[in-house]
Amino acid sequence: MLNLDVIAYHALRQPSSIAVCLSATDVSYETFDRNANQVANRLKERVAAGTRVAVMIDNAYLHWLVLLALGRLGAVSASVDPAKHELLLDLIHPDLVLSDQEVAGVDAIHKISVTIQWLRETLELASGDRPAHASRPEDPLRIVTSSGTTGSPKKILLTHGSLMNRLKGGALAYPARYHERLLSMPGVDTLGGYRGPMRSWWLGGTVCLFSATPELVAGRGPTGIFASPRQLRTLIGRLPPAFKALPNLSVISGGGRMSRQLSQQIRLRLAGDAMTGYASTETDVFASCPLRLLDLDPDLTGIVLPGCEIEALDLAGRTLPPGEVGEIRVRTPEMCSGYFEDEEATARHFRDGWFHPGDLGSVSADGRIRITGRIDDVLNAGGVKIAPDLIEDILMTVPGIRDAGVFSVAEGGMTSFWAAVVSGGPIDFGAAQMLVNRHVASGNISLRFVSVPAVPRNAMGKVQRSELQAQARALQASAQASDTIATAARSA
Repeated sequence: MLNLDVIAYHALRQPSSIAVCLSATDVSYETFDRNANQVANRLKERVAAGTRVAVMIDNAYLHWLVLLALGRLGAVSASVDPAKHELLLDLIHPDLVLSDQEVAGVDAIHKISVTIQWLRETLELASGDRPAHASRPEDPLRIVTSSGTTGSPKKILLTHGSLMNRLKGGALAYPARYHERLLSMPGVDTLGGYRGPMRSWWLGGTVCLFSATPELVAGRGPTGIFASPRQLRTLIGRLPPAFKALPNLSVISGGGRMSRQLSQQIRLRLAGDAMTGYASTETDVFASCPLRLLDLDPDLTGIVLPGCEIEALDLAGRTLPPGEVGEIRVRTPEMCSGYFEDEEATARHFRDGWFHPGDLGSVSADGRIRITGRIDDVLNAGGVKIAPDLIEDILMTVPGIRDAGVFSVAEGGMTSFWAAVVSGGPIDFGAAQMLVNRHVASGNISLRFVSVPAVPRNAMGKVQRSELQAQARALQASAQASDTIATAARSA
């Protein structure tokens, strides 16, 4: 029998070691393993091998118990963000939904209510013996969805074997102590939020399943934090003035551009040992670098990991010389071969054994990657091409702007540049425009500002520009309709 269950392995090898750190208590590997078996035995009457199950459970410990239980039953799990459940359920097509809340459009036959009370009953009644099902490396385990930066979200299927390969890969991207006590801030519905804890457990470490508050970060002692730049900015903003950087903490950032200002704040206020990585759901991590290198090279995204390949291509698909900007393509040992149940998207993004993420950038002769933007997102101002997140970083320094999303809208042969901003107080939009003019494209970017209650972002904090474009077009249509009505009224 091939052992594919890392929790069960450590429950035998080191039963009293801590597997899970909650806000007020710890859970050993032995207890974690037994609880997962109890949940599996409670579910086995409804969940057969191969069943596709969507999981929408807010409590992190219960959510993970359910995921482990489903894997032990041979089911295929997919964690779903409740805010996007209609889109994702249509994409995943689950046979069954396990949730601690009401789910619109899902009838009782295809749903099991899994709450904290349900867990209490399960731990009192169900057996802690391991279910009889034995999985093979090629058996499907998990459906994860891409972040949507290649367009709409797409499905990627992980088998038991491919998950093991991903857990083994990318070790050079992380400090040695990073996974000893890991606090992962992205949701488990993201690949990073799933893979990070699984890799810590694979190494016999502890996963912290509590909110990233300054009090718990200092008091419960994680040795590693994984978070997006936006999540780190929020955490640092909550730190009390007397909070000092923790000497035993390593921070890994992924899922977005790291500004020099945020890089310095992380090292001064949170953790001196901090890194950023370049990764995708399709390939796993393929580049990383310490944040201190950004002080010398603020455009640096990462250094290619050994065993991974990255190239920049010209418009004809030819490999560019080192340092020249073009379309990025990637090849890694852990990458998937295509999207699950989507041949059209697979043909667009997976070609000749390479993955094309849709990024623009350059690769130096010594393996330094500089990502300048997304092919579909780059703003073209009079021939000068600018990444919108660079403008967002500038706008976030303007007093009164709490959040910002920059995008372009093409209409009638013309392109307009917009900035959707979330107000945190009075905003001087003229001063904001002047600041952008001083830093970007010699003043070629003239922004149309619009106030929004929130900038739409995915689970890793990336701006969903297609949603902002749709909002802008709706505003334009509404303004045009008002002008038409006003003109008609004057003519009457």
